[in-house]
Amino acid sequence: MLRLTERRRAVVIEKLPDLANLILGSTFLGQFLTDRPFSIVLAAAGVGVWAGLACSSLWWPRMGDYLGIFIIGAGVLLITGTVVLLDWLARRKERQSRDRAA
Repeated sequence: MLRLTERRRAVVIEKLPDLANLILGSTFLGQFLTDRPFSIVLAAAGVGVWAGLACSSLWWPRMGDYLGIFIIGAGVLLITGTVVLLDWLARRKERQSRDRAA
């Protein structure tokens, strides 16, 4: 089981908003740098993860170690699941458009 000291917990709490901003930038603003059309699903997922991480950085100092660890673990699983789902959807769309052209 992971137990964080006060100093490590403070560092994690301090860096959660940075992680949230990085995710928002890559999922929402990063779409303007690609040749693909703007995806509302990806943008909404990015905004949702950003809001969740930003809120958890505000609530975590008031919670115990266990709940904070649960929130971080759930956030990591949510991010991973979102990326996998969006990658699968993009590949499926590319396969369908390739099959129609052939």
